[in-house]
Amino acid sequence: MTPQETAERYLDNRLPVSERKAFEARMRQDSKLAAEVAALREMRSFFAADRPDLEDKLSALGDQYFTPRRERSKIWPRLLPVLLLLVVAVVWRTRPTDTRQTAPDTLESTPPVIENPASVAPEVIPAPEPLPPTAENENPPPRPPVEAPSRQTPPIAAAYPARYLPNPTAESILREQVRADDYQTTVTSPPANAEFADSQPIITIAGTTDAVPPYRLIVYTNRSFDFENDYRSLDITPQVSRSGEDYTFSFQAKTDLEKGLYYWFLQREEDETLLKSGKFTVR
Repeated sequence: MTPQETAERYLDNRLPVSERKAFEARMRQDSKLAAEVAALREMRSFFAADRPDLEDKLSALGDQYFTPRRERSKIWPRLLPVLLLLVVAVVWRTRPTDTRQTAPDTLESTPPVIENPASVAPEVIPAPEPLPPTAENENPPPRPPVEAPSRQTPPIAAAYPARYLPNPTAESILREQVRADDYQTTVTSPPANAEFADSQPIITIAGTTDAVPPYRLIVYTNRSFDFENDYRSLDITPQVSRSGEDYTFSFQAKTDLEKGLYYWFLQREEDETLLKSGKFTVR
């Protein structure tokens, strides 16, 4: 029970005898609590004393400013004729009027005078005199042919420059040659910065390594989204053959790669160790 509720129950004489004595003892020790209870007692006394007078004032205001519904309904029969007269006056004042002007009867139309065409002498325009013959007039120089404007299709690199922008992550790997130092890998194809010009280019990646197969050949586009989400354009197992102590790997196939810049990575399939990396362009 909150102190506010205890004080209200104390003023209403609803506290048990033991709680009432305890609450009075607290008021004697706590002057702030005693002041709050005294203020609450005075406020309740004020509202209890003025309540009948307040109700009488509110009732009088209601009778003065709020008329009953049946008394207000008697005003409309008196206002109805006045409203009808106002409507008739407005309609009469706003009626359309004939703004057309009638020509006076005293005016007579005068017919136009038509002259006889035979009596009017036609105006004779003299013919221009011919130019004297010159070498340029007799044999004019031929006009050069007008060439139609060229409508050549711009190269794909100009139309889609973003496809050929270097990828910072892949370029860092190629520049630092990040690969396993325990293996020796040599790439014979493709050469550095190779370009394949075909709608369906034949991609060839081959070389030798002393790492034990199998291998994985992974190709990414230059988009950062592909690198960050491991979205691979190609993910294949190249062919492998033994050549002495080394292994020869090769991949050659016609692909559906779109035009752009690509990065390839050769790694061991067992532990994903990077053996070699490079890039090529499809135009």
